[in-house]
Amino acid sequence: MQHIIPQVLGVINNSHYLYRMTILRAISLLAPVMGSEITCSKLLPVVITVAKDRVPNVKFNVAKVLQSLIPVVDQSVAEKMIRSSLVELAEDPDVDVRFYASQALQSIDGVMMSSYRYLSVGGSIPEICCQILSGRLGLRRHTKKQLREGRK
Repeated sequence: MQHIIPQVLGVINNSHYLYRMTILRAISLLAPVMGSEITCSKLLPVVITVAKDRVPNVKFNVAKVLQSLIPVVDQSVAEKMIRSSLVELAEDPDVDVRFYASQALQSIDGVMMSSYRYLSVGGSIPEICCQILSGRLGLRRHTKKQLREGRK
């Protein structure tokens, strides 16, 4: 793998836009295999650089790749690096670039909201209430169905 990445990334500066799009696709396939560390250090910087490409098809493919990298990288990286690049793409003159950038931004927002709900709180609100009541007050734990129906 150490030999593949430099060769793949070396083609990203090719003058023909189809080569650049092919490399973006390769990056989206390599990232989950390579993991967060290599993706953040080697692959993501290349994708962010290509976000400034002059060809709209390359730019909307950058938005798609950035969206595919969201689950691979840490949340802080997604929030800082990926979001800032997508915000720029969301203001692009090309309608397709704006569309795919907006979709990717919604993905980040969805990941951040679900992570916040489950990591900082520990589950949904009814689940949290059950945990607090049953754990601290010694009450029996109610099922989700019972909570929805309002039964105790």
